[in-house]
Amino acid sequence: MNRVRFTAAAISLAGFFLHYILKAYYRPFIYSNPINDLHLGDTFPSLLSVPVIYSFTIAFSPTSASKKLHIAILTAASLLYEAKSATFDLMDIIAILIGTLIAFGLRYLFLKQSKRGATLSAY
Repeated sequence: MNRVRFTAAAISLAGFFLHYILKAYYRPFIYSNPINDLHLGDTFPSLLSVPVIYSFTIAFSPTSASKKLHIAILTAASLLYEAKSATFDLMDIIAILIGTLIAFGLRYLFLKQSKRGATLSAY
């Protein structure tokens, strides 16, 4: 596994772990106590969805599925899912768009880590 794929795997696994911890412990704590966390307890799944899935695809799929278009497809799918859900929330839409910016930042990180010119177009 090259350096880019290893970094992407580490980011995606950390994202999955963070999602579990936040959902299992943080969200119930916030809901049971009157704490204003600026909607983080409500929106963290939407915030993490695009960057974590993008990192996962970079790490564990062929490079042809990891171009800029893939981030756009993940974003569109997340927005469609949110629009069709019964709990449509504007804060979740904003979190998805912020997550998209994070995914593009990760893409830049992966491009920077890549040393070969042939791999640059793959991410």
